[in-house]
Amino acid sequence: MLRSTISADILDTINKEDDIKIAYPTQTVDILHSTKRVLPENIDKNIF
Repeated sequence: MLRSTISADILDTINKEDDIKIAYPTQTVDILHSTKRVLPENIDKNIF
């Protein structure tokens, strides 16, 4: 719990500064499945 509290305090302090911007990780999701994924032919299918 202490680590979470300290982390939140640090983020709050950083966010108060106008010249510091925090970039959070982002990701994209391909909802249209634009490319079909195919396993390579030489893979051992018994492991799946």
